[in-house]
Amino acid sequence: MDGQAPNLQNLIEILKHELALHKQLFDVLKAERAALVDVDLKQIREVTFAKEGLLADIQREEVRRRRWVEGLSDYSGIAAAELSAEKIAEVFGGLEREQLVNLRNGLRYLLLQARDANLENQKLTENALRESQLMKENALGMGGDRAATYGPRGNMGMAKDRGSRIITREA
Repeated sequence: MDGQAPNLQNLIEILKHELALHKQLFDVLKAERAALVDVDLKQIREVTFAKEGLLADIQREEVRRRRWVEGLSDYSGIAAAELSAEKIAEVFGGLEREQLVNLRNGLRYLLLQARDANLENQKLTENALRESQLMKENALGMGGDRAATYGPRGNMGMAKDRGSRIITREA
């Protein structure tokens, strides 16, 4: 910076934009969950691209925010690591103090919601992959234990062939 105090309104605009992006991300994560449950591959692909784009936008805004904080650090002499939203609001906030705190709280809330939604989607995906692998192994006859079948004399025994099994007890 050129010795001039960074404009606090710029930080507020950056945070507002980040908040809007995180709201969009949360909506995309809800759509992703619906697509995973419906096993809609086209929709899964679309929400994946949308999520990647939003994450790139969020990262760009975060870089802008960090540059603003570095400028304030240079101007104030306070280490950038110590310049949290609370500290900025406390020291430099003035009239914008409440707005900064509200934006920070909104971002924290949305970050937690997005993280939880993403973890839930990850669990759904992992379960689907595990089930798909099990179905593949059963279809190819590579399942761990062989299914019990009736023998020629009507007594129960283990199947002797390693042929394909489509239906198992797991299904």
